[in-house]
Amino acid sequence: MKVIHVPQVWALFKSGDMDACLATVAASADDAYEAGASVVAFAHPWMAPAVKFASQGRQPLDSAHAALRAVMYRP
Repeated sequence: MKVIHVPQVWALFKSGDMDACLATVAASADDAYEAGASVVAFAHPWMAPAVKFASQGRQPLDSAHAALRAVMYRP
């Protein structure tokens, strides 16, 4: 497991520029997939909307949707 810190994301978040913030999160996910990652997971629930900006054909995981899927599909 490798954690990638993207410092400009927090600055964009604090400035209220959510489109740029989420696009930066998605670009980081795309970079990780291009570098060979098999799974990318977002660290914070507020990052979930960044999925719509991802362009590598693989959807990053986010805790909110992963938890909901786990609860919905319990046998």
